[in-house]
Amino acid sequence: MGIQDIIEGKKQWRAHMARVKALPPDYQIAYKDGSSDAGSKVPEKSLTPGKPPRSR
Repeated sequence: MGIQDIIEGKKQWRAHMARVKALPPDYQIAYKDGSSDAGSKVPEKSLTPGKPPRSR
């Protein structure tokens, strides 16, 4: 990966984040922290009724 590839990737990422910021707030949840693995994080509280929240 050369410098030009890194620069092009950064341009694409900035354009992507500009599109994300244009979305309504409810749709930006997956991009809240800006990381690419935001969907794989375990929520602090369980969303399933009847089950206690997970402890850390």
